[in-house]
Amino acid sequence: MIRNAIILFVCFLMPSVSLAQKVRILGFGSSFMEDAFYRVPELLGADTSRVELAFLYKSGGSLTDHIDLMRSQQPAYTYYKYNNDLGEWEMHDNTNSQYALLEHDWDIIVLQQSASESGLYSSVKNTLAPLIDSIRHYQPEARLAWHMTWAFARYSTHPAFAEHYERSQQLMYYRIISVGSRVYRDEFGDEFQYLIPSGPVIQALRDTYLESDNDFCRDGFHIDFNLGRYAVACATYESLLADTLHLDIRQVPTMPTKDSIYTDSDYALIRDVAYDICHDTDSLVWSYIKDDRVYSRRYYNLQGVPLADSPKRRIVVRQERFESGRVSSNLIYKKE
Repeated sequence: MIRNAIILFVCFLMPSVSLAQKVRILGFGSSFMEDAFYRVPELLGADTSRVELAFLYKSGGSLTDHIDLMRSQQPAYTYYKYNNDLGEWEMHDNTNSQYALLEHDWDIIVLQQSASESGLYSSVKNTLAPLIDSIRHYQPEARLAWHMTWAFARYSTHPAFAEHYERSQQLMYYRIISVGSRVYRDEFGDEFQYLIPSGPVIQALRDTYLESDNDFCRDGFHIDFNLGRYAVACATYESLLADTLHLDIRQVPTMPTKDSIYTDSDYALIRDVAYDICHDTDSLVWSYIKDDRVYSRRYYNLQGVPLADSPKRRIVVRQERFESGRVSSNLIYKKE
């Protein structure tokens, strides 16, 4: 009797974070999903046992691909799962989506459009709903997150960069913002509970001293393995895990890495930017694009609150004053 009372008393004194259940997160995507997930375990430190991370990878995988593969159940994915005991990612080839969806009761499922179509709402509006319906068939209680990817590097030679975005990074970035806003706060606003703003984080870092000739990309469109992957991992952590783990990204210590040319201050700046973008709801201004012009019925903040009515504009400039004290004036879109 006394022993049981002592156990109950000790459990009462223990922090609630240690009693929390494991958070299970599954992603559907391409190499851009791999980039978003890959370095998250590095940020978790001792908390890796409380998070189950996995993603289904298909090279260039689009929403249409995911629908087709879910209907056919072809084993066309590489299934990445983080092994918390070994501290490494494991790869399982020739996996179908049903296997991954039924492996656990997933808490969060992350979706994205393929990189080349990430700024084309026409590629999303008729494909996202059936994909969500198919996922709900297996995981009716899972919460959904939208991964907002990044614009290609200014020097990118990717064919889609010319075909869809006139080789303009600003145009591609603006269209990605537009698609993300319509998914997260408009047409699919009732479906998505989370937004991972990887693209805005990378774009903001392109305005800092950390920017270099590679534009945070390793080949013109994939993010670089060093600071770029670290940055999108920070965005993923802050968007999906910070509240549950009771530790925001600014408080996460820099882990030892092989990137000896970078300092703790460099990584701290990235964490600050990721925190700012994820939490300053007015820092992402939602507006829509039509016929290659800025077309704004209204601007919305991340919470869906309408801001001042605005006329059509060819140039939109936003000034941001972040909690960390950093001030940035960014050109959101300019027809080049």
